[in-house]
Amino acid sequence: MQNRTLIHWRSLVLFGLIFWFLLCLFDFMRSPSSFVHDEDFDRIYHELLLYEESLKNSNSDRQLMYLGLIILLWISITLLYSTLFCWATRRFWWTLNQSVNGRRITTTVTLWSGYHRHISARSKIPIKIQASTTCIDFRSHSQESLQLLPIPKFRCSIDVNNNEINKLKEEFIKSKDVSSKALNVISKKLVNLERQNNFLKVQLETTRSDKNIALQEIRDLIAEKEDLMKTVEEISVIIKSNVKSKKRDMGAYDELIKNCDNLERQFQECSKEKKALEKKLQRLQEEYKDLKENLSRNYKSDSKIEEEHFEKFCLSDEEATPSEKRVCCRNKAMANLETEIDEYSSDGSVDTNRILCVSKSKHFQIFLKKYNMG
Repeated sequence: MQNRTLIHWRSLVLFGLIFWFLLCLFDFMRSPSSFVHDEDFDRIYHELLLYEESLKNSNSDRQLMYLGLIILLWISITLLYSTLFCWATRRFWWTLNQSVNGRRITTTVTLWSGYHRHISARSKIPIKIQASTTCIDFRSHSQESLQLLPIPKFRCSIDVNNNEINKLKEEFIKSKDVSSKALNVISKKLVNLERQNNFLKVQLETTRSDKNIALQEIRDLIAEKEDLMKTVEEISVIIKSNVKSKKRDMGAYDELIKNCDNLERQFQECSKEKKALEKKLQRLQEEYKDLKENLSRNYKSDSKIEEEHFEKFCLSDEEATPSEKRVCCRNKAMANLETEIDEYSSDGSVDTNRILCVSKSKHFQIFLKKYNMG
């Protein structure tokens, strides 16, 4: 089987608690002022004041981050040293156990092979000697024959036990070889199983990632479906409103068509009336021309009559009275106005002052006529 390192959590936690207890005890027992002399207090106080001013001036967040990094570094260093200390103590404990177990094994082996035959080159008589403290190779010495004739009975039992032990050792070695072969086979199988396990883990991770991707796609599709349902509902509402508005528009369109038909009829009637009015206008223009000619003729005859009348009334200064003189002056003014009107009609230009004068002169002429007749 493969070698696996087991973590002894109880020992680790115990050593950690001991370490932290000693650290806290050291901080508690050590006096802060033990390393400071009296003459250094002023310097330390001054440095503290400077440090407070620097803290006020500097950024507090950066100082806190720096302090947190220092604390984290101190914690990591203490954790590293504590793990190293625990590993060293565990290694020392393991080496101590190995040395003790090795001594126990050597003592048992020396006890099992305490007495064995030693044949010298000179004599063929077996001589009983005590074995050395070194370990014996049982494979080389297990096949030696024992001559039990010169050995007493209580030693024969020991030799029999030694033979049984040797047989058991051989069986143990054979079983160890078989177990080592089986262990190699099992280790190979474990390696293959670990490879298969890693491959299955990779496949599991890929399937999980594919599953997450598929779930995300399903969620996206569900969200898109909800959005599409909302859009379909909005479109249905819009279609309903459009149908209603279409009905209203069709009614309005029918009314517009009717109005257009009525307007066409009215237009035809108006065109007919226009033609009739144009004919009337032509006839009125002709009548207006005739009236204008008649007025011009009548105006000339009236002007002659007024001149004669004006000559009658315009007497000499000696014969005329003041009222008659005023009437003569007014008649002269009227004559001047009439001449201006004739000039205006011949020029064709418009002057508001002239029009006012003409209107006043006409009213004044009417007044004079009434006055003369009266």
